[in-house]
Amino acid sequence: MTNPQWSAVDPSAQAGVRATNQAVPISDEVRNMEIAQTVRQLFYRARDARRPLIAQWKKNYRVLNNRMWTSRAEPWMPAPEISDIWPLIASLVAWMTDQRPGCEVSASAPPFSEFADYYQNIADQMNSILDAQYSENEEDAEIEKILWDVKDSVGAMACRWTGRCEDESC
Repeated sequence: MTNPQWSAVDPSAQAGVRATNQAVPISDEVRNMEIAQTVRQLFYRARDARRPLIAQWKKNYRVLNNRMWTSRAEPWMPAPEISDIWPLIASLVAWMTDQRPGCEVSASAPPFSEFADYYQNIADQMNSILDAQYSENEEDAEIEKILWDVKDSVGAMACRWTGRCEDESC
């Protein structure tokens, strides 16, 4: 197995020097340049993959915000003022939030084992805690915001636990 810090000597690169199987260290500068080149190549590949989507994203934005029509040059040309998409998205968001998504904890132990009741009790307590936190954090409102953000192709929600808040001093 070779060390990533070392590279093999290329005999053709050194004229007049006998080829050896010795390895020479790669400097930090060369390694940083290789990393930068890899990151640059990944960026270009990602950019090229997203380019075909931009036209569709712009079209979706114009449809959603009722900007499909050009500015009226003539009085007889149509100029709708009411968007047809907003009621559809509002209905979708209402339907999705009526389902009240949440978390459920289940005990996993062999039935009738000595720990089955113990684990089930812990799972019931965890469900009570999660329901209380769901209500306290108003997560249903956050989920609604996420669903409205999905109309722009992006909806994200992050959850984290802060250990320093255990003592209720924060």
